[in-house]
Amino acid sequence: MAIALTDLKWDAIQRMEEIERCLFWQGSLGRTELALRLRMSNPQTTAILKQYQALNPSKIALNNSSKRYEVDDAIQNLFYSPSLADLESHTDTFEINSYSMSAPSRHTPMAVVRDIARTIYHNQSIEIFYHSHKEPNGRRRRITPHTFVTTTQRTHVRAWCHESKGFRDFIIGRISETGSLGDPGQTGLSDEAWHTLLILKLKANPKLDSAQKKLIEMDFEMQAGSREIKVKQALLWYYFELYNLWPEHQIQDPKHQPVILGNIEIMKFLS
Repeated sequence: MAIALTDLKWDAIQRMEEIERCLFWQGSLGRTELALRLRMSNPQTTAILKQYQALNPSKIALNNSSKRYEVDDAIQNLFYSPSLADLESHTDTFEINSYSMSAPSRHTPMAVVRDIARTIYHNQSIEIFYHSHKEPNGRRRRITPHTFVTTTQRTHVRAWCHESKGFRDFIIGRISETGSLGDPGQTGLSDEAWHTLLILKLKANPKLDSAQKKLIEMDFEMQAGSREIKVKQALLWYYFELYNLWPEHQIQDPKHQPVILGNIEIMKFLS
């Protein structure tokens, strides 16, 4: 009797995912090779391959000459969603070189993350000693945190500031001390900017020539000359920083600023 996808147990799903992972990156897969990866016997592996063929009949076929299962890329995967991050984590397995350049990490003390995480868990407020550009020596504040946010440059916590009576972003690395817990202020449910979704439009810099613009449109998967991105209002500023979308920061050479803001009216939502 055929087995349904919903009837598969977790360990069976993991084995099916490994089959599709190998086939996606290699294009073919041998039974003995898979047995070694799954740490199972050849007969067990044969049964697993037959089970996979029953679930996704047209995806793989045995090449009798090479004794390897070959993949039909036109047939959709059922278990594995490929990504460069996943390939990088399996480079030793596939002997396919992949490397991610990393920027210097920002100071993120785990003791501070722990204390704030516990504060969120218990729905409380916490006293912090916070340093900012305006007050580099720091001072004490009380916040009611609701969400950790990691951007391309830093990790911060979105929180209600009891002093300014508003939701603010507090960079984790700039919290040098945590103190007492207390009653909460406004919770994340009241953070309107966090729950408001906006459409940010990017378009190729018009100073580029037509061929260069087509290249940028391909890079950013633009449709009809623009790319629309759903963003939280509370995170809009970070997208402006990421793509240097500030109109007053226009760079003379368009190759160094390949995309520009496509809907300038969205700037009214910056806080």
